[in-house]
Amino acid sequence: MTKNKQQLLNRIAEQQDFLSAFLQSPENEQEIIRLIENPTIEHYKRIDRQFQAFCFECRFIHYVSRMIYFQAINYIRKLRKSQSRLMYGETAEGEWIVNAADLTIEQNEIASPLLFAAMSDLTSLQKQIVELHYQRGWKLKEIANYLNVSPQSISKTHRRALDQLQLRMEGKKYA
Repeated sequence: MTKNKQQLLNRIAEQQDFLSAFLQSPENEQEIIRLIENPTIEHYKRIDRQFQAFCFECRFIHYVSRMIYFQAINYIRKLRKSQSRLMYGETAEGEWIVNAADLTIEQNEIASPLLFAAMSDLTSLQKQIVELHYQRGWKLKEIANYLNVSPQSISKTHRRALDQLQLRMEGKKYA
C-alpha cells in the first residue's frame, strides 16, 4: 500500500465516527483499500451496502440499549411504588392504611438534637408531612392522596414546615 493511501486511511480513522468504527474491521478496511486502488462502481456499491448495514446495526443496538435503559427505570419506579404501598397497605379501593402510631418521629431517628427540638415545635400535620416525605420517601402528591387534600395544600404546609425548621435551627424566633 502506498503512503498516500495509508495517510488517507489514517485521516479517516482519526474522525471518531461511524466510518472509523467501520474501518476497525479488517474486512471493511480491505474493501476500502480495493476501492482506492481500483475505483469501480461495483466496489463502491459493495462498500456502500456494507456501510449501510453497519450503520443500521449501530443504530439498532443504540435503540435497543436505550429502550432497555428506560424500561429498567420504569420497572424500578413501579417496584418502589408497589413496595411503598405494600409497606403501608393500600385497600382495593386505593385508600391508604397507615398506622398513626408509626408516624411518630423518635429522637433516635434524627441525628441532630437541634433538628429534633425544632421538629417538636411543628404542628401534627406538618410533622406527618415531613415524616412521610423525608423518612418514608413518599411524594407530596401521594401524601395529598393519603390525607384527601389538594397537592397545593400539602406543598404549602410542607414549605411552612421547612421554613419553621430553618428559622428555629438558626436560633431566630418565629410567629
